[in-house]
Amino acid sequence: MPTVSKGGYPPLGDGRGWKAAATMSAFPTPCRHPGCFVAGYDPYCSKHHGHRVSPPDNRPSRRKALHKGGAGYGRAHDRWRRLVLAADPICRWDLGRGRYCLAPAVEADHIRPVRLHSELRYDRANGQGLCRRHHSHKTMLERNEGAGAWDIRPLGLQPASIPVSIVCGPPASGKSTYVEQHKAAGDLVIDLDEIRAEVSGCRLYHATKRWVGPALDERNRRLRELAKPLQTAARCWFIVRAPTLSERGWWGVALGTETIKVLATKPVDCIDRINRDHRRPTWVKLEHARAVDKWWALFSVKNQTGAPNILTTSELCTDA
Repeated sequence: MPTVSKGGYPPLGDGRGWKAAATMSAFPTPCRHPGCFVAGYDPYCSKHHGHRVSPPDNRPSRRKALHKGGAGYGRAHDRWRRLVLAADPICRWDLGRGRYCLAPAVEADHIRPVRLHSELRYDRANGQGLCRRHHSHKTMLERNEGAGAWDIRPLGLQPASIPVSIVCGPPASGKSTYVEQHKAAGDLVIDLDEIRAEVSGCRLYHATKRWVGPALDERNRRLRELAKPLQTAARCWFIVRAPTLSERGWWGVALGTETIKVLATKPVDCIDRINRDHRRPTWVKLEHARAVDKWWALFSVKNQTGAPNILTTSELCTDA
């Protein structure tokens, strides 16, 4: 019977110390190496002491992280990523004023966030190549600004069967007031702020960010309905922020309109209207004030070949 030292463990003669002894058993147990049944006090026998085999980690998240590529998304995501980067080798981030990022694209980005549109996770048309810096920046904006709803472009959009007037501008620039002053009886108005209030059941500007996704889906559904013939409305008025020329051009081509109205109201006037608007809660006023600065930082007027005609106006309206 072997002697037992302090702590109930047999003494170690190889100089490994008491830390190793803490893993030992007071009674002989079989070696943990597969197929070896040599009994001893150490978890492994002397033959397999240096060949410890860890059991496989079968956790799903760990299997994905260990997959080749290291991104943790699996083979389907890797195939989708290769297709996106092959089609967009240069970063597609629009810097505004006709300038684009020319850095190599190393990240495959989902144009419409997967957390809102899981069915488009591996849709090639929902991918774009971005550099690491702008991909991180876009992710931050989507998390902090309710998925950047005004920047998301719906897929499968066809030219409308009725005339469409697009009105662009920063928050509180007078877009809604301009439409109210120029629309005729029976005209259709598509405004994300009003749709967000409708789907949430809240007052205008009081719906939280969790309603951005449902409101965006409803807005895009109404835009797709415009392509159907026999529309009851004679004209549609579409309100969207669209600060950059590329965004306005994309909306114009997608909806089949040739004229876009841009209300380039001064930032000071926009913020003043926001602060005086009793309909906007405090947190909305802060959010819209930041959105005004962002809109003017990206705003571009310069025309380009193939883009619809842009009519920029300094006309100021009294209400937002």
